[in-house]
Amino acid sequence: MTIRRWRKRPTDQVDLSYIAAVFNGIFGLIADGKLEMEHPKVREVLMSKPDGYSEKYAMAVMKSFGINVHLVSGDQTEDQMVASLGQSGNIRGHQQKVDQNMNEISQREKLGFDWKEKITALKGVVTSPRLSLADKAPAYGALFYLLMSFDFIPDHIPIFGLLDDFALIGVALAHYRAKYPQVF
Repeated sequence: MTIRRWRKRPTDQVDLSYIAAVFNGIFGLIADGKLEMEHPKVREVLMSKPDGYSEKYAMAVMKSFGINVHLVSGDQTEDQMVASLGQSGNIRGHQQKVDQNMNEISQREKLGFDWKEKITALKGVVTSPRLSLADKAPAYGALFYLLMSFDFIPDHIPIFGLLDDFALIGVALAHYRAKYPQVF
C-alpha cells in the first residue's frame, strides 16, 4: 500500500512486501550512524524483526559494535576477529559499559563451565595490572559483545543465539593465551 492510499484509508496493517524494506532502511540508517541500535524505539522495532537477515543487518551490528565496516572483508580470520575486538574495545564508552556491567557479564558464567572459564579469564585480563589498556582492548571488545542487545545472531534465538558470543570470547581468550601466557 502506498503512503497516499494509506493516508486515505489508514489501517494498522502494513503490506508484507514493505516489511523487509522498512527493516533494511533501519539497518542502513544504523550502519550509516544516523540511528543508534540501543535507542529504545529502535530496539522495540528490531525485537519484532521477522526471520531472515540481510547484509545491512550485519553492517548495522558492526557499526554498533564499533567496527569500521569498510575494513571488514569476506572471510574472517582469527587475527581479523581479534583486530575487530580490539577496535571495539578501544572505544572508551565500550570499556566503561563493561566496567559498569560486570555483574551482568558474570550472569553468563552460569551457562556452563566453558563459559565461566572464558569469562573469568577475560575479566582477569581487563583488571590485570600487567597489561596496558591497549593490550586489554580485545578482551574489552569480547566482553562488550556479550552486553550487546543485538548482535550477529540475536541472543533470543534458541540454541543458536549464543554461538557468536561464545565464539568471540573463545577467540579473544585464545589470543591472550598465545600472546600473554604469563597472565594465565
